[in-house]
Amino acid sequence: MDIYTISLLTSNVVLAIWLFLLYSKLQKEKRLSQSDSLTGILNRRGFDEEAKKLTDYLLPAIILIDLDRLKEVNDKYGHDAGDRVLVLFAEILREIFPPDTILARQGGDEFIIYHLQQKDGPILFDTLNRLRIVFEKEAVHTISKSTNEDVECDPSISWGIAIAPENGNNLPSLIKEADKALYQMKEEKAGGRRKNR
Repeated sequence: MDIYTISLLTSNVVLAIWLFLLYSKLQKEKRLSQSDSLTGILNRRGFDEEAKKLTDYLLPAIILIDLDRLKEVNDKYGHDAGDRVLVLFAEILREIFPPDTILARQGGDEFIIYHLQQKDGPILFDTLNRLRIVFEKEAVHTISKSTNEDVECDPSISWGIAIAPENGNNLPSLIKEADKALYQMKEEKAGGRRKNR
C-alpha cells in the first residue's frame, strides 16, 4: 500500500467513527427529549411518537390517570415528597402493565397509557383497581419514609378509559373520550367526599 491509500483509509475510518459518534449523540438527545426527566418514562412527545407507530394498524385502550391529592402532598410535605410519589407511581405502572404498554407522564400529576390488550375490559378494570390499591399503600409509606412524619393525606388515583372501536376509531378521539371518563370519575369522587362531610 502506498501512502495515499493508507491516508485515504485512515480518513475514512476517522469519518466513520465521527459519524457513529454523531449518530449516537443525536439518538441520545432524541431519547432525552422524549423522556420525562423525573420518572424516566416517556413524556407526551415520546408518547405521541410511539403511539403513532402503532395506531395505523392497531387501536388500543387509552387510559388517562390523575394522581389525586398530589398538590396536598406537595403543600404539606414538600415537593421532594411529591416527586418521590411521582417516581413511585411510574415504577408501579412499569410493574403492573405488560412491557408492550406505552406509559407516559403528560405533565404534573397526569399520566397516559396506550394499552394493547383492550378487548379484556373487566381485566383492565381489575388491573386499574390493583394499581390504585398498591399505589395508595406505597404512597403513604414513601411520604412517611421521606419526611419522617405521620402522613395525614391519602393519595389515590382517578382514571378514564376509552376502548377502540367502541369509544373512538383514532387516537385523538380515544384520548378525548378517556378524558371525559376521567373527569366523570373525579366528579363522582368529589361528590362522594361532599356527601361524607
